[in-house]
Amino acid sequence: MFRKLCGIDSLKPGYKQILIKSELGGGFISAKRSYVSEYGKISVEWMLKDSRFNLKVEVPCNTSAKIVLPSGITHLVGSGKYEFSNVII
Repeated sequence: MFRKLCGIDSLKPGYKQILIKSELGGGFISAKRSYVSEYGKISVEWMLKDSRFNLKVEVPCNTSAKIVLPSGITHLVGSGKYEFSNVII
């Protein structure tokens, strides 16, 4: 569930570079997970509502993340808190 449903994975050792790619399905309409890496807290929270995918992500200091939305749109971000919204057909 950690890597698939919430989509938290490491692209570089120690989560220096993070991949966030949540996989929807299985009847789930929301998920929330956090992980404390050696750089700090990584958190993902998503919800499906009215055909819209809403995602909140926290990326720790001195790291970066590749965030892939279910539509395939990709965002490359540095440390910080982010929110994304995407229509699901």
